Amino acid sequence: MNSQNIYIILISMAITMIALRAIPLLFFKKKIENKFLKSFFTYIPSTVLTALIVPEVFSSTSTPVSAWAGVIMAVVLSYFGRGLFTVSACAVITSFITEVIMRSMGILN
Repeated sequence: MNSQNIYIILISMAITMIALRAIPLLFFKKKIENKFLKSFFTYIPSTVLTALIVPEVFSSTSTPVSAWAGVIMAVVLSYFGRGLFTVSACAVITSFITEVIMRSMGILN
């Protein structure tokens, strides 16, 4: 992955988050009572970020095994209610340690 792709992803995520937060402010002056619109504006930013991040998780490591180790760690910590920083840091560290172990065992070059 080159740096141009990273900037495109970051800009896309920023535009998506800002647009989806600003649309209700611009068009809906009173409180939104419609349940569908409430849930739409609540869940769409997370959905879009997930769609942008998940493919990169599996293509950014040397092997899918380390990517899955990080994903499993993130899911377990998220299930137990840990914060975003803790989940992200532990997933990256788990993926890194998995690759180090695989390299030391000679599985990876």
